[in-house]
Amino acid sequence: MQIDILKLVVLTIVQFVFGALWYSLIFGKVWAKIHGFDQLAPEEQAKMMKAVQPYYAIQLVLTVVTTYVILKVSYDF
Repeated sequence: MQIDILKLVVLTIVQFVFGALWYSLIFGKVWAKIHGFDQLAPEEQAKMMKAVQPYYAIQLVLTVVTTYVILKVSYDF
């Protein structure tokens, strides 16, 4: 069966939104404390946040691949 591109795009966006909520609103403060991010100066935090931005593109590709595999497996059943 063919994968519906619209489903792939929507589910990829849903996964990204869920991840953003998970690491910001739900467990953001706990995550920052565990990793010592909360103890850094605001300038250092901004520098680190800017440094990780290219990794969002990699994460997007991996999320699309993961979503594709999940859709493919679910269509095969």
